[in-house]
Amino acid sequence: EDVEKGLVIKTEPQRTEVVEENAKITVYVSSGESIQNVSVPSVVGMKQADAEKQLKDKKLVPEVKEMTLTSDDKYYPVGYVAKQEPDTGSSQIPEGSTVTIYVSNGISLDITVDLLDEDVCPVSTYYVSLWDSNGMVAESNKIESSKTEYTFKSISSKSETAKYTVKITTDKNEYYAYSEFTMNFKTGRPTGERT
Repeated sequence: EDVEKGLVIKTEPQRTEVVEENAKITVYVSSGESIQNVSVPSVVGMKQADAEKQLKDKKLVPEVKEMTLTSDDKYYPVGYVAKQEPDTGSSQIPEGSTVTIYVSNGISLDITVDLLDEDVCPVSTYYVSLWDSNGMVAESNKIESSKTEYTFKSISSKSETAKYTVKITTDKNEYYAYSEFTMNFKTGRPTGERT
């Protein structure tokens, strides 16, 4: 424990003994400090910086990966640890081992919106698009007016809630606002829908 790794601790026979030429000499080299096993702390739900510090304090090496959550995952805000490997259910692991922490970079949901009623719609086909304050987020292929709803796949947000406007167009030049709603990415449900 007190001799640096790679340095000779002793020899057999000892250094003062006289031996024959070509005699076998055994050299003992320090392996350094013995490695202790430590239990893996639970860092899920912590801010990334706090999680890294706790792992380093246990002499473990954090490896950070980003993770986009889905509706099947428990919600964690951006910058918080959503998952770790190995988890705390693991037996003790050697100091210096790597623990991978998956940090939320937002959530991705499928968002379904109601479409125009067929008897109200003046055209047989049209496009529907989803907009936020920065512009268009997603757009459909051509939709038959007989469809009652459309699902935008894998819409991501770094915030817990996001405001959207659903717009329609027949020619991809002029877009008309159809409805507005706020999507709660934590619950996966829209609120305040207004047509």
